[in-house]
Amino acid sequence: MRPGTCLSLRSLVRCALFVAAGIVLGQLFHLVGMGPTFLPLHLPAQIGGLLLGAQAGLLIGICTPLASSLLTGMPPLLPMALRMVVEMGAYGYLAGLLHRNLRLAPLPSLLGAILGGRLLMAVADSLFFWHLGLPRLSVAQNIWLAFSFGLPGVCLQLALVPSVLALLKRHLGEARCRDRDLGSPLPGFLAEQARKGLEAPARRLQPGGEEESP
Repeated sequence: MRPGTCLSLRSLVRCALFVAAGIVLGQLFHLVGMGPTFLPLHLPAQIGGLLLGAQAGLLIGICTPLASSLLTGMPPLLPMALRMVVEMGAYGYLAGLLHRNLRLAPLPSLLGAILGGRLLMAVADSLFFWHLGLPRLSVAQNIWLAFSFGLPGVCLQLALVPSVLALLKRHLGEARCRDRDLGSPLPGFLAEQARKGLEAPARRLQPGGEEESP
């Protein structure tokens, strides 16, 4: 998607699916007490940004923690969910910008997004979020905490996100190829039936049961 253009209906539906996946992942990890360790809510924003672009990644990053907080109570809205909006919005936007616009490979794009998101969250903590009950620390202290917290989650992201992205790209690429080969944006089965229906009047049935074009 080009910068400055609006998201299509298809992209919005995909964003909604990523948000829903984030909520489900968050609940599954929290059930076993591993949510704060492996940061599952981060995954949809990062994958969505790499796959769908900067605008979609930003939307997923903003909506996922807010929707999860409102629907499940995790994370708490103040201040955690608002902090995650800043962090995850940056993840999604930077991942899409670096990969889709600047054409970097997925892994460097993901690394840049993680660094940028953590840095932005640390600055926001120092400037704003201490008003909501966080300890008032210097920017340098918040940067240290941001980059030292959740290292297992970062390792999981670096190991998992590029592989999942490759699978999704392959699946979407095969779907686009099927639609293009049939000459129609309809799903493969419907497009094939439509093509046969259009060709039928132009064919003539011979006595032997074989079809022959006039």
